[in-house]
Amino acid sequence: MMRDLVKLRNASGLSMPEVVVALLSSGVLAAALFMFLNTSTISFAKNFSTNSSHATLRSAVDRVADELNSSAGNVTLITTTGTAVTSGSAAGFTYDRYLGGPYVVTHPGGTGLAATATSLTITRSLHASASPPVPKAGDVVRINGSAARLVVASVSSGTVDANNRQSHTVTLTAAIGSAITWNASDVKIATLIRKSAFVVIAGAARNELRYFATAETITNFSTSTAFSVICNNVGTGTGDTTPFSVSATTDYADRKFITMNLKIRAREFDTRLLTLERKNFSAVTQMSLGFTPKGT
Repeated sequence: MMRDLVKLRNASGLSMPEVVVALLSSGVLAAALFMFLNTSTISFAKNFSTNSSHATLRSAVDRVADELNSSAGNVTLITTTGTAVTSGSAAGFTYDRYLGGPYVVTHPGGTGLAATATSLTITRSLHASASPPVPKAGDVVRINGSAARLVVASVSSGTVDANNRQSHTVTLTAAIGSAITWNASDVKIATLIRKSAFVVIAGAARNELRYFATAETITNFSTSTAFSVICNNVGTGTGDTTPFSVSATTDYADRKFITMNLKIRAREFDTRLLTLERKNFSAVTQMSLGFTPKGT
């Protein structure tokens, strides 16, 4: 028994200083590992956030560019309530989106369409190479030689004739307002357009870039529900809610330029990057697009 006790007392072990050193070494290693993992996590979140915001930004820019380049012109800067902006930057802009044409306007007799006319008849070809769409409510008929915007209320389609043509009686939302005159022996051509808009609407945390496919009758874009969201992470800094402007100069083809300055921040990892990106955004761009105000 005494021999066992002596052996126990003589057994090797760690002294208190050794234990303290071991604990300190473990703490330093754990701290270094934590710092490495934390840095790696932030780096991953930052890179993913940047790539995601760049992808969103490219998508928004491409959408605006495609719409403008294929438009029928008539670009007007507006506020969120639809008021025209004549100078400086604006929250959005409206433009005429080209839908199709040509349509032949049927001569109604007399000298043409009276100012009080509330309907007209147009004929379209159904040939594969020239088949404009059937007008729909909200579309606008523009007749060559007239500045009137004839908003479609309803359409009654006729049968297809032997020449593969179809007539459509278009009822308007209001009277033409100004007579459109031409001789019965002449051919009067019309095209179909639709006013659309891109507007940045301010939100509580971030702003949304919204697309309004039919904007002809919208009087307040900030309260309208007829939109689709292009991106919902536009910046909230000074000037971020008014990213659009029109240049005073023109290019060799006498085209003006619409400029878009857009800031985007990805929504992923917001909590992780809150301190780092509270006031910084991962993507900033300036885009200049040439467009020609076209007639119809």
